[in-house]
Parts: sequence; C-alpha cells; structure tokens
Amino acid sequence: MRRAALLTLLTLLAGCNLTGPTALRDGRQEYNLAIQQTQNEQLLLNLVRLRYLDTPQFLEIGSVTANYTFEAGVGASASLSDRNAVRVNNGFGANARVGWVERPTITMQPLQGERFVTQMLTPIPLDTLLLLVHSGWSIERVLRVCVQHVGGVPNAPTAAGPTPSVAPEFREFQRLAALLRRLQLARGFDLGLEGEEGKRELVLRLTEHAADEDAAELRALLGQAPDARRLVLVPSLTRGAPGRVGIGTRSLMGALFYLSQGVQVPDEDLDLITVTRAPSGARFAWDDVLGGLFRVSVDEVPEGGAAVGVCYRGRDFYLSDRDVSTKATFALLQQLVALQAGNVHGSAPVLTIAVGG
Repeated sequence: MRRAALLTLLTLLAGCNLTGPTALRDGRQEYNLAIQQTQNEQLLLNLVRLRYLDTPQFLEIGSVTANYTFEAGVGASASLSDRNAVRVNNGFGANARVGWVERPTITMQPLQGERFVTQMLTPIPLDTLLLLVHSGWSIERVLRVCVQHVGGVPNAPTAAGPTPSVAPEFREFQRLAALLRRLQLARGFDLGLEGEEGKRELVLRLTEHAADEDAAELRALLGQAPDARRLVLVPSLTRGAPGRVGIGTRSLMGALFYLSQGVQVPDEDLDLITVTRAPSGARFAWDDVLGGLFRVSVDEVPEGGAAVGVCYRGRDFYLSDRDVSTKATFALLQQLVALQAGNVHGSAPVLTIAVGG
C-alpha cells in the first residue's frame, strides 16, 4: 500500500509540470496549422461555389481561447478471500487519474453587411498593386489577377463576373503582362509614387536596363510615343493620353470570379454552369486564359498530392501540391482578401463554440 501511495503521489506531481510555456509550445503550432488550413479550404470552397454560380460565404475566426484544466483522482481496490479456504489471497491496489484537459472556445463571425459588400465590390486601389509588386510579387501575376485592362488592352473583363457565355478578349493582355515581367526581371523599369503629398501619381519609368526592342513593344502596345520613358498610371476606363496610361482594376469579387474560371467542371455537371462558347461555337477552354496561372482539379487527386482540397456537390476539388504557379496565385489571392476585407467585421451575431475535452 505504501508503494502504491508513493507511486500515486509521484504521478500527481509529474502531472503538474504543464506550465504556460509548455502549453504554448504544444498548442500554438497546432492551432496555427488548423487556422491556416481551414482558411485555405474556405477560399477554395468559395471559388468552387462561384464556378457553380452559387453564393460565396466567408466566416471569420474572431478568437481562439484555450483553457487548460488539471484533473486528478485517486482510487483504491482490495480483494479478500476466506481464511478458511485452502489458499489465502489478499490483494490491494491503487490507481490514479491525472492529466490536463483542454477546453478551447472558438469565436466565429460571418463577414457580411453593407461595408463588407462595398469592400468586395470596390476596385482594387493602384496603391495596393504597387504594394504587391514591391513585396516581390511578379508584376505579370498581379496584373493578370487584379486588372481588367491597361491602356485599353483588355484582360478578359467579362470573366470578372459570373461565367460569360461568349469567349473573352485576353491574348494581347497576356503578351503585355509577360513583357512587363521580362522588363521587371531585367530591372528595366522603376515603379513608384511621384509628386507632392496629396498629389502623388503612380509612375512607371523605363531605365537604361530596358532592352530597346522590349521598350518599343511596350510603347506600341500602350499607344505611347516612340521615345516615351515616363508613363503615369491613372485609374481610368479609357486608354489614356500621351504620357498617361489608363488602368482599370478588378474588385476583389471580380478577382474571385476570374480565378474561379480555373475550376475544372466534369461533363456531367455542365448543365449546372454557364458554358462559354468560342466564335466558332465550340466550347471555350478557360485554360487558354488561366493557363500557367491557376487551375483546380476535380475528382482525381493530382500527382504529388493535394495542397488544399474540399468536397462540394459530391465532388472533390484540389490544388495540386506540385503546381507551384497555382499555389502562388492562391497565396496572392489570400493576401488580397486580407488587404481588401480583412479588417471588415460582419454585423451578424457571433457564433461561439465551446469544445469539450
């Protein structure tokens, strides 16, 4: 009995070793991974919903509170035999129940209301494009996702809403975006704000590193003078003027709709979506628009596994873990959501879930 009691005491004392730093080390990474994964799944789910012409829904995690409760208990048991029996067997035992029980409380809130909808439908500011490019993002990727047109060159503008029935215009813009990426890699231009406070303008200035043929092609595509080296980028629906280039940006919802066209839809579900037709009447391939930028596979797990996956309408949709370009575009989209709508809180009641241990 003394040994059992001593063992029980030692067990109880060992159970008290969960300190604040230990709980932080054990819990923070798991919560971090769970939040990241569920955010990725929610974004992918909303892209699939838009492809099927269903309504998207965003649910924001407001807070996660992890409460740890120490629970302990001691029990004893004994068995006695009749001493008049041939064999005498007296048994004594003790047991301990000890441990920390985690009871997290998770608060979530739907993102909705007038302010949220306004943020979703407001064109992305040019300052945000500058921020993304200066953060290291490819200007080609930023322009293809965020911009409707540059200097009158259209980037599939009809794709920034429910799937169109007629094929969009996009090829000249892809050429323009690829050219700017080539200049970016060669340090062929500087992009920044110029002017006094309150009157700053976004300026693209060609540098001495820009190859003559690339600079000439850029000017021709934008309708600028053969010797132009300083171009002011202005929010506009028009082509612009000499030395000034009009840019029309998408809204965040427009960017979501645009990328949702990269969701592959099986033939059995074609009656659930709008089928886009080429001028010839043949079914238009959205891979021509989003090829090399974004693709979501359906039903079959991609080779190399899935980076993110969701189930919707009885089908499984995946981002391939080996499709680096798609994963980069998905990460860019996550940043846009954070920049455009991350500080907007819904007006609906908060949903609080207490998870029992």
